[in-house]
Amino acid sequence: MPLPGAGPQAAHDALAAELLACSNIRTGGLPPLHRLNAYRAWSAEALGRLADVLRPSEADRLIATPRHWTLHALDPAAHGNAAALVDLELAARQTDLAAAVAGLSQVLARRGGHRGALAVADTSVYLHHPEPFDRIDWPALVPGASSSGVHLVIPLLVVDELDRHKRADARKLVVRGGQETVRTRARITIRTLEDMFGDPGWITTVAPGPPHVSAELLFDPPGHARLASADAEIIDRAVAAQDLFGSPVTLVARDTGMVFAARNAGLASVRIPDPDET
Repeated sequence: MPLPGAGPQAAHDALAAELLACSNIRTGGLPPLHRLNAYRAWSAEALGRLADVLRPSEADRLIATPRHWTLHALDPAAHGNAAALVDLELAARQTDLAAAVAGLSQVLARRGGHRGALAVADTSVYLHHPEPFDRIDWPALVPGASSSGVHLVIPLLVVDELDRHKRADARKLVVRGGQETVRTRARITIRTLEDMFGDPGWITTVAPGPPHVSAELLFDPPGHARLASADAEIIDRAVAAQDLFGSPVTLVARDTGMVFAARNAGLASVRIPDPDET
């Protein structure tokens, strides 16, 4: 994921340059020792260059792998398999860098397909709002979106949480005093998402407007380890979306603690009051 302020285009261009450099070393026909030295020089310099555009964890995943450290510590005179090891690492770096470049290319291609304020909603909004998510008046909820519309970013964790709630206690209700159960809402919401996202990479229209409401899924990046707390993970993904799109993201939640945590993470946030609040 790009660093805050770097944006996807800068990250894409930097990763594309490192992919080209890695590919040139791999296919350049250098003798084994020279190939190892070229890899060592490139990987060390790449970490410095990528530090300007990527989160440290992402740069480490793409460049500073366990094999990277082994190759930097290796004495090639004492290890006859050094050539094979560097070839394996160059091939793996080329594959991972190409996947990262392709992913950012998709993000850049989709940027023109959405308009309006970016928003990420907590799972509880999908499960406990009086209306299903595709009927919620999102532009009225997200500050400043009444005329611009809303682009809803849905982290994959939210989909997984909805799947889990399909098996919730049959007595648990969407709203107090209502009739719809949480597991029914979860099943309906999953079916709606499946219909909307025939291609998971699509941007879909939730409400044509005006104001327009669109949505897309936000997938976990390769190697991503989810946080233990679902709330913390959703906030982390919202921050990642803000970095990825280079635009502010508003977190929509039902709990005050979630709102405070989002603000502490640098996100705008809004709390939806319960229907019985006065």
